[in-house]
Amino acid sequence: MLNRRLFLGSVTSAATGALIANAHAAEGHTDARISDLQVIQLREKGGRGKSRSYLEITTNAGINGISGELFQDTPQRLGELRPCLLRALAGRAPGDRSLNTEWLWNSLYPDRPLESFARGVDPLTGKNIWGTRRQRRHTPTGTVMMGISAVDNALWDLRGKLAGTPLYR
Repeated sequence: MLNRRLFLGSVTSAATGALIANAHAAEGHTDARISDLQVIQLREKGGRGKSRSYLEITTNAGINGISGELFQDTPQRLGELRPCLLRALAGRAPGDRSLNTEWLWNSLYPDRPLESFARGVDPLTGKNIWGTRRQRRHTPTGTVMMGISAVDNALWDLRGKLAGTPLYR
């Protein structure tokens, strides 16, 4: 009889085996280039219940990086930004360390520098942000930053897989 502990152990072993196989398949793909970026949505079993969104970045080597679960408005914002993000990232090596938050922001908004945050100015609206009350939990700039963060996390997932090492290393 299969009890809970044996079931969880077998599921964990299978998942670990799949992760190790994916990591080994990724090793040696130093020529990998980003080919696609998309928001994927998964529904709970049976098609009922909550849908969960994740960001997936795919390479021409068939290795992908995942980030998520994405928060509230982020999937919609990433959908809107997808053409610009894909234009900026397509053909680039995921291991390129210049692909960071500031570079991504400046690729999307070259005339609205991210460093304006340091002066207390929202780079998208030009309004002062210190000491002001927001109408919602996340501003439009905040949802863009959450989207960029998801891209950054997916890139780090790719880098770990391509290097064949766990992300924490």
